[in-house]
Amino acid sequence: MMRMLLSRRDGVVNREIDPAHCGSLLADSNNLVWVDIDRPTAEDIEVLRREFGFHELAIEDAIKHSQRPKIDRYDGYYLMVLYAITFNEGALRVDEHELDIFVGKNYLVTSHEGPVTELDDVAHRWERNAEALDSSVGVLLYSVIDTIVDCYLPILDRISELIEEVEEGIFGEYDPNAQARIFALRKELLHLRRVLGPERDVVLQLTRRELPVLEANTTAYFQDVYDHVVRATDSVDLYRELLNSALDSYLSVSSNNLNAIFRTLTSVSIILMTLSLIAGIYGMNFNTEVSRLNMPELNTRFGYPATLLVMALIAGSLVIYFRRRRWL
Repeated sequence: MMRMLLSRRDGVVNREIDPAHCGSLLADSNNLVWVDIDRPTAEDIEVLRREFGFHELAIEDAIKHSQRPKIDRYDGYYLMVLYAITFNEGALRVDEHELDIFVGKNYLVTSHEGPVTELDDVAHRWERNAEALDSSVGVLLYSVIDTIVDCYLPILDRISELIEEVEEGIFGEYDPNAQARIFALRKELLHLRRVLGPERDVVLQLTRRELPVLEANTTAYFQDVYDHVVRATDSVDLYRELLNSALDSYLSVSSNNLNAIFRTLTSVSIILMTLSLIAGIYGMNFNTEVSRLNMPELNTRFGYPATLLVMALIAGSLVIYFRRRRWL
């Protein structure tokens, strides 16, 4: 699906544009044309090829996604690849949406698979503030990139809160899912780092005026975006370190809990073994004259309760001893 947004120097914004007239609109330097394509069809690709004259390699990059963030230079225009992200908290998954941007002197073409709400926000703001905004491709490109990057920070803040919850679960009530949550968050942060690293380099090129199609007065704007990308990248690196520390802590706590369980089981085993020893001795049931002489309690009136009392005293003494040693 293709939608078009035309901004003239007089501040007039018009969405009702025939794609077949793109060539004539672009010929007028007073026009700024923004074409947004969601799930490009064969007809949309033909418009890009015929009206804009994009190179086949550039069109191929726009069709085949999973590109890394980059800037490719072509004759009279540039192709940028950036990513918008959303966070599925239930699945602990960061979804990345590739956005291909063609930048020319007086046009911007964005292509993506599936809706990118950030572009809708930019379009609404552009229409409402058309008269106040500088109708230049540099400002429009800044608005798109800035809106996308600004959406990174709330997602990273939410991930930070989830990491704090995991840390509290490690040292609080035992959470059997803590390890799985740690690994899931680490995996998503790694994917996010693979996007933010190259994307930071892309924005850095914009701050260095390496794209002649952009106006010189937009450098300060892109510097602001670069600062946000650096902040997001640093946050990802910090959160990965926190998760590594949380995993080490989880393993240590699990090991300590396991040791405590083994100590408890060992203590109980020793107590039971001691009682079993006494019960085993008197369970041999010797009836010879020698047994009666050496084990007179076998035939005494209070022999049975006396033996139970001795066993209880031994068990109680062992319990007190193991508690003082903090094994129980």
